Amino acid sequence: MGFLATRLRMLRRDESGASPMDYVLLAAGMSAAVTFGAGMVGSALGGVFGRIADALAVPALVETGAQQAQASTQCAREPTGCQ
Repeated sequence: MGFLATRLRMLRRDESGASPMDYVLLAAGMSAAVTFGAGMVGSALGGVFGRIADALAVPALVETGAQQAQASTQCAREPTGCQ
């Protein structure tokens, strides 16, 4: 951290144009911000799409107790094709 603090103090005193090191620091800060932001957005979208998938898939997979009883009764009468 000492290097960064020293470099920032030098930049405050320097009134010439931007050096390549200034652009490197700028690019590093921007890439860190983009990486952090993309991670946060990705997590949020994963949660949203997960809830959508659960809402669409669950009703199709859940059998009521009456449906289970009917299926077991049918299998007792006709065991072929039952699992």
